[in-house]
Amino acid sequence: MTLHRNSRRAPLIALALATALLPGVISAPVSSAASAATIAQTEAKIVEFQRIGLLDDVEDQLAELKKLDPAEGKAYADATHIWNDSLSNFTVQGSTDATNQAGIPDGLPNDPSHVFVVLGHVLNKDGTPQQQLLDRVAVAKTAAAKYPLARIMVTGGYGASGQTITTEGEVMHDLLVASGIPESRIIVENASFDTPNNATMSMDKLYDPDVVGTTPVKSVSLITASWHMRRGTVLYQFASRLHQVRNGDDHLIEVKAGAACMTSACQNTGYVEPPGYPNASERNLIAQNVAKLSGEAVGGSDGNGGALAEFRTGSNGLRRAIAKFVYLQREGFDGNPTTTRSNVLDVRRAIAELGDISGVYGREFGALQGVWDKALSSTTVNSSIPSTGIPSSGHAFVVLGADGGSGTATTGRLDLAKAALTQYPNSIAVVAGNQAEINAGYQGLVSRGIDASRIVRTQVATNAQTGAFQTVNMLYSLGNISSYTLITSGDYVRRPTVLFTVADILRRNAWGATNRIEMLGHIAESVSGRNADQSLPDSSKRSQIVDNVDDLFDISSSELASWTNPAPSLSTLDGLTATAPTKTEYLVGDDIDATGFTVSATLSNGTDRAIDITDIATVKMPSTEVAGNVSIDASYMYRGATKSVSLPIVVRAADVTALTSIMDEGSAVPTANYTEASYAALAQALTNAQTVAADVASTPEQVARATAAVRDAIDGLELLRPTATITISQPHADGSYYIGTTASVDATAPTAARYITSIEYSLGGAWLPYTGKIVLPQGNVTLSARATDSSGSVSEIAVRELTVVKKQDTGGGDNPGGGGNTSSPSAVKLSAAVTSSRYGAGSTATIVALAAGVSVNTGTVFVTENGKTLGSARIASGIATVKLPRTLAVGRHTVTVAFEPSSGSDLVASSQRKAASFVITKVSPAKITAKRTSGKAKTSKRIKVRVRISTVAGAPATGKVTLRLGGKVVGKSALRKVGGFYQATIKTKKLRSKGKIRVTYSGNSTYSKRSVTTKVEVKRG
Repeated sequence: MTLHRNSRRAPLIALALATALLPGVISAPVSSAASAATIAQTEAKIVEFQRIGLLDDVEDQLAELKKLDPAEGKAYADATHIWNDSLSNFTVQGSTDATNQAGIPDGLPNDPSHVFVVLGHVLNKDGTPQQQLLDRVAVAKTAAAKYPLARIMVTGGYGASGQTITTEGEVMHDLLVASGIPESRIIVENASFDTPNNATMSMDKLYDPDVVGTTPVKSVSLITASWHMRRGTVLYQFASRLHQVRNGDDHLIEVKAGAACMTSACQNTGYVEPPGYPNASERNLIAQNVAKLSGEAVGGSDGNGGALAEFRTGSNGLRRAIAKFVYLQREGFDGNPTTTRSNVLDVRRAIAELGDISGVYGREFGALQGVWDKALSSTTVNSSIPSTGIPSSGHAFVVLGADGGSGTATTGRLDLAKAALTQYPNSIAVVAGNQAEINAGYQGLVSRGIDASRIVRTQVATNAQTGAFQTVNMLYSLGNISSYTLITSGDYVRRPTVLFTVADILRRNAWGATNRIEMLGHIAESVSGRNADQSLPDSSKRSQIVDNVDDLFDISSSELASWTNPAPSLSTLDGLTATAPTKTEYLVGDDIDATGFTVSATLSNGTDRAIDITDIATVKMPSTEVAGNVSIDASYMYRGATKSVSLPIVVRAADVTALTSIMDEGSAVPTANYTEASYAALAQALTNAQTVAADVASTPEQVARATAAVRDAIDGLELLRPTATITISQPHADGSYYIGTTASVDATAPTAARYITSIEYSLGGAWLPYTGKIVLPQGNVTLSARATDSSGSVSEIAVRELTVVKKQDTGGGDNPGGGGNTSSPSAVKLSAAVTSSRYGAGSTATIVALAAGVSVNTGTVFVTENGKTLGSARIASGIATVKLPRTLAVGRHTVTVAFEPSSGSDLVASSQRKAASFVITKVSPAKITAKRTSGKAKTSKRIKVRVRISTVAGAPATGKVTLRLGGKVVGKSALRKVGGFYQATIKTKKLRSKGKIRVTYSGNSTYSKRSVTTKVEVKRG
């Protein structure tokens, strides 16, 4: 069988080599023996969780399967989701007349790529067909007539009758040929002996080109009995997908709508006809068949190669873990309020261990245990209809069946139901029980004047536990019910309280409901005189609850007895540990805030396990009336051992937040950057502040003085400064310099650990970056220079005053454009440089203006881009500085610089306009903040986080933000403008690890990508 998982190994190596160069051929990954076993175990968990309806657990295991084998994981997920949908949303098409084409779906492909697959049915012992098989074949002939180009496959071997005369496939083939169907249209599979075999062996042939010929099969429709259609469809969905991924098939055979046989011979009262919700037998059979179909030994015993059985009932299996909880729940408490449950910590340990297997049960069983214990305690039987507390709509009164539908208990319950429905006219009634009780309930309410549209009947139940299951399932299927009240008798209050709680765990999770339908209580009829639940339950009643709960979890009484013999050993209390509250420092008179405080008990019975006991530990909170070092004290006694734990709490006379903040700032100051004396003053201030901060009795005045002293010391730090030196050649005898003389600037950092980052110079105007020797302009020149080092320290300014003249000059004439010895207009030549910058910072254009080699001291320069003026400035000492707009777009810009002379000047603009290019780069967002707005930041929980982006220069911070926890994405959303911010509110996925959430902003055309670690911290749930 090519569907076996192990068949993907050696054959697929050859397949991969053979098909590596063929387009469209999917080569499945090769699994090792170890990973194949792990995949089988994971698929077994998926099957069992899906059978029960624990959808969150299903998704967790599907995610694990995708990690082990992405291709198989996707195939399995797709089929599993179809399986889940089929339970509540499955319809069949068919006719009670097998020859009626109305029973065959419309719109199917009428060509050989589509195949009608007829599932076999057991033969008589003499090899002749039973009527159901004849009717299925009749439906196939009708389908063949409606779609004359489609093909037909018949599937089935010798079957379960024990006869070896002929096979179901051969019998159906002969019947079709005898009716005139050509051999060429028929594909025979005659080796399978059950439905999962039908599916796998059908796919072996349908994917085989040697069987189907040159026209590949692209889709199939099943023909089988209506009761069999849901299970068959699920199995063929799995078989097609797994065959494709495990054998590298180049396409997927789609399972389309089937044609159901609905004749009298095709009926089976052991099943619920679709669209009804399948009963437990069918749900269990689907799961068993899927496990077999998925397993490594297809054709062998059910159980996914043993993995399913091991997960269910193995030594660490799911049912054994439930059985341990149920046993401990039964043994430790008799309901007497004067007697404490003797095994409470072991019950909690059992729930925690169960949570290791099923996250859903781990979350749900704590509440179940509380309800169960309460149900065993003293109970007040309520016999009147509440006047308050029941919602005006969305409420159901559940009438539980009694005494086969006859007797005073039924009469009393129906009278109560009529009164309740009258008092609450928008409510409905749900009648439950066996068939007779459901009929009596429905007819009794109608006869009492209740409109039939307000009465809902559940599926038939055979006992109390299935009654609870069917009722809760019905309530969730309605989709508009938020609460319900049980109408019962006084001796049937405790047990349904527990059973309906268990049923709610099973059905709420199976329906994927986000909100629980709340059980608001009960109303008990009094006419029958049944009120035994007012007394504490005896051992038989407690055992009856246990037996019913076991049955809901598919645990038999013999399994419970076997698995708890010998009884589970109780644990020893080894010690307590505590998690400190979020806030551990207080001021005198503050209330203690216990948020974040937890107490755990370490239990040992061969292995250690920590259990949360915060709600039951004895906790003593400290007084805050006097400043001092105090503690939160917790203790607990279990099975004769008492353990305790203390957490330190500080109560201060004064708030030292500002002091510790300034101390942190001062401690971060690097010694090497400052003068010895100024740093020594800071060190002393920090020492004094440490003494004040350490003393919880320090007064507000002492804290304020210490804070001010550190601040003053920081402000008084004297930074070691770099030095800048100007070097110029020797002047002439008269002290002047000729035009063309150059100057250079050198700089030295104050320490070896620091370095020079920039040197600037000025010729009486703006500071310019020093890039090489400076050509000195004509006139009286003031040359200044400064340097900046890696610490941001700026040197003292070095200054040289000098005069630069022409060789023929004897004085004057050093101010072109401002009067002097020039008599004809001079053309102004411009040079320009523009600094590149980040968006929002604003670039600076520096323009040098010379006329006849001499600095210009008058006129205006304009900077434009594409005809738009970006800025202007007047020239002084040959230089103009223009600050460009902060909002220039990110990217490369080219600007043009133009000169305009002042009125009356003899200067003229050069005919050549000067161009300069620069780049505006992306800027990081001004600030990214995140705040948890709802939910508890604990593992296994979901929270909402609001992320805000502060803008720069008003630029829109569009884009997306992504939340990560432990490196994994837990949520993402697009940003939108809210007030002055760009904001996203994100509901996370279920949080899997602890730690601080990290936010990543994607950036956009203006902003660069940025990630920050937020203050939102997830703790262990």
